Amino acid sequence: GLNGDISINSGGEVAFVAGTGRLDEDGDIRSNEDFRIYAMLGHGGWNADPSNNDSTTPNFFVRTAPTIAGTEGAGEGNWGHFGDITVIADGGVNILAGDSSRTDPMLRSFGAGAGTYHWAQLGHCGYHTFGDHHGNITVRAGMASDGTVTNANADVYLAAGGTSNSEWADQRTFAHLGHGGLNASAGELGRDGEVLTVMAGRDVTAQAGVGVGNYVHIGNGGTILDRNTGNSASPVGVDIHTQDIVVMAGRDVNLLASDFDPNPAPGFGMPNRYVFASATDTNRSLDMAANLGGGADFTFQFNRIVDGTIRFIIRDDNGAIIGNLAQSGTDIVVSDPAGFSADMNGNGSIEASEVFNFGDVVATYNGSSSITFSRDVNPGADDGAANIEVLFETAQADRAYAMLGHGGYDAEHVNGTAADPFATANISVEVGRNILIQGGTDDDNFAQLGHGGRSTRGGNTGDIEIDAGGKLELIGGTTARAYASVGHGGYDADGDQAGNICIHVGENVLLDATQGNGQLTYTMIGNGGYSAQGNHNGYITVVSGLSGANGGISLLGGPSGGSDLQFAQIGHGGASSSSMSLSGDITLIDRGGGGLSLTGGSAANSYALVGHGDGIVNTSGSRVG
Repeated sequence: GLNGDISINSGGEVAFVAGTGRLDEDGDIRSNEDFRIYAMLGHGGWNADPSNNDSTTPNFFVRTAPTIAGTEGAGEGNWGHFGDITVIADGGVNILAGDSSRTDPMLRSFGAGAGTYHWAQLGHCGYHTFGDHHGNITVRAGMASDGTVTNANADVYLAAGGTSNSEWADQRTFAHLGHGGLNASAGELGRDGEVLTVMAGRDVTAQAGVGVGNYVHIGNGGTILDRNTGNSASPVGVDIHTQDIVVMAGRDVNLLASDFDPNPAPGFGMPNRYVFASATDTNRSLDMAANLGGGADFTFQFNRIVDGTIRFIIRDDNGAIIGNLAQSGTDIVVSDPAGFSADMNGNGSIEASEVFNFGDVVATYNGSSSITFSRDVNPGADDGAANIEVLFETAQADRAYAMLGHGGYDAEHVNGTAADPFATANISVEVGRNILIQGGTDDDNFAQLGHGGRSTRGGNTGDIEIDAGGKLELIGGTTARAYASVGHGGYDADGDQAGNICIHVGENVLLDATQGNGQLTYTMIGNGGYSAQGNHNGYITVVSGLSGANGGISLLGGPSGGSDLQFAQIGHGGASSSSMSLSGDITLIDRGGGGLSLTGGSAANSYALVGHGDGIVNTSGSRVG
């Protein structure tokens, strides 16, 4: 593995900004080009295995197999990529994935927004990289090591990227401060005694992006996709995380899942375009469907298509544009005013059926995500040159979560079980004013302060301490599983979760699950989560109003007309948490005159609860505290 310390000191601002691609309509750079223009401070990168060979994993811990420890300092064996990383700036520190729409010229990505895999990371590993990676990480912007603010306008700002072109509905344009990355696999990320420290004179903000899978993460781990358990070169997840996390901000800390408008008008959606010409993929092949091959429909790889935005560009086998189609209601029609003609069946002549006039209907949009062609508009064969390109807008931005803690989305070792350890580390967050943890506007856009994450397996341990001079707000999102939580676990995160949670704030604490009608947009302070099976324990202490005013602790369940399971809870467990042992004293104190308020929602199973367990039914297991 690559190793060595990395240090940056700046008297001004520091920015790590990924790029984006630029298409060439008349050349060879078409919409399916990935580009892969990432920005990274750390050892590793794209598929940068320490063994330099992803067909074998001698550097990687494989469960039940013998490990190779390697020689410390030699960068061999299980050592992976390692070394301390330090960034100290008098101004702000920015870690920004590719987005060419930003207005600040220093923070705007180069290019025109095309391509995928435009991630930004400060930490070792990278995309689809095997190996055990570790090292202290220190980021300070306008704050001395003792917490003294030296620049009250200096922020640490992480932002995932904007939308870009992809035929697979995965932009993978994430922002990450920590070891790991999307599809990264390791036996261990971090080491005992190491610390990930983030300090800012003003705000620490982690903002998820607007595309599919464009998550933002402070901590080790990331999202795991594309698993193939029969292939040792495929991503298989992370076995265990260590490394304490310390975050300090002179003003605010914000964990914000993607908040893109789920129902935009035409012109305000996320633009996308791609070609797909596989002759064997009858569900996705544009060329086959446009050739009327087997009567197959063309199915978009995205959902939430913005109605009225679908267009097609038709090219000959040499790449020259010969025609255009556009959506008109449920019809796909010829949009060239002069029409067009071409030899579609390849017999060497243009027949009457191959002459297309303005307004001719050539296909039907089925109103969901598929199109049925009624005329052959593909001037080539089913395979070979990609002749048909689709352009459209979408509002799909799922799996764009925000997290402070180790783990991620489905990030555990594929051979791991709930009985295995997953993360062991303490988390400390100290701010001068407010903390906001907010779920997003598409499925699985959760916001979490704690280890674990959506659908992880394995136990997490470590105390969580939060001190804020102002308020703490947990705001649930608007669509399915867009929860907001403080604690280890997460939605469907099985394993024993243990650790004390201690929260002291100057003003009020709010758990609000009323923002939308999505199922499981819950808010929670405690270990566990919806259907998070395991034995969860630890003391929970919440003290509000330490400033002497504007205090109160409020829990709000979901609204009438919404989906179910929009609960608000302080305690371990969560809905569907039966048959387990839950323990630990719960102490709530308000010193600011606001008191304690619990308001159950009118949506089904949208309770407000202070206590361990399940506010719907507690029929088995034990509850102690």
